[in-house]
Amino acid sequence: MRMRLAVLAVVAVIGLDACQPQASAGASAGLAEADRAALTKLVDSTAAIIKAHNWDVWAAGFTDDAVFLPPNHPMIHGRAAIRAWVDSFPTINEFAFTNATVDGSGSLAWGTTGIPMSFTPPGGALMKDVSKQLVVWRKQADGAWKVVAVAFNSDLPMPNAPAAPTTPAKKGK
Repeated sequence: MRMRLAVLAVVAVIGLDACQPQASAGASAGLAEADRAALTKLVDSTAAIIKAHNWDVWAAGFTDDAVFLPPNHPMIHGRAAIRAWVDSFPTINEFAFTNATVDGSGSLAWGTTGIPMSFTPPGGALMKDVSKQLVVWRKQADGAWKVVAVAFNSDLPMPNAPAAPTTPAKKGK
């Protein structure tokens, strides 16, 4: 079940375009205001696209050679493979982007965001997760911004993970 939760977090990540653009504190002036506005519009629409499970529209926001880094899963290369992967996601009930930042320079932009969500796995009970992501966009020749890389992971501990030691281990006698 935790894996499904992580996968759902990936969906959030999938909202790669999802980083709600805001200038970071101390951000450089490298990203034009028109580009910030375009990214803000893109991000604002991504949560609704994900909630609607409109995966074709969501996947169209990636470049053909995008790299997707979901938790506990091998790297996924390319828009088509990313689109195919998202079909395994459970039903998303709630989804949002929080604490978003966006910055960039020229034709590259990057952002971070929190992702609170809830979902219902097939035959399972409602599950909640909070995750975070890092997304990178590249401005295309037509002026559109598309995701070139995204990584995300859950704030929840892995199931059956060993407990963190409370004291340093002593080297044996």
